[in-house]
Amino acid sequence: MSVSAERRRAPRYLVTLSAQVVAAERVYRTEVLDVSAGGMLLAPASGLSVVRDTALEIAAAMIGPVRAQVVAVSDHGIHLRIDPPTRRYDSAIERLAILSQAW
Repeated sequence: MSVSAERRRAPRYLVTLSAQVVAAERVYRTEVLDVSAGGMLLAPASGLSVVRDTALEIAAAMIGPVRAQVVAVSDHGIHLRIDPPTRRYDSAIERLAILSQAW
């Protein structure tokens, strides 16, 4: 089964959003590459080393601050589960879904 084999419960929306990641009290700059109702994919960030279950704080344009947990690291980037999803996050995903379909 490939990484993209559908374990996904919600559609992914391709985006490119500036983001800051806080891990172990250090701040890293990166980009959000895709979002869904329960998670997101971050581009690898220079100097940031994470493993499965690492807790992160993310602040991204159009999304705002969220807490997330690493579920996987791949050649595509850092795969995250939003933990827990918030109303603000859910609203941001709804807006991004509309925008991504407009393109």
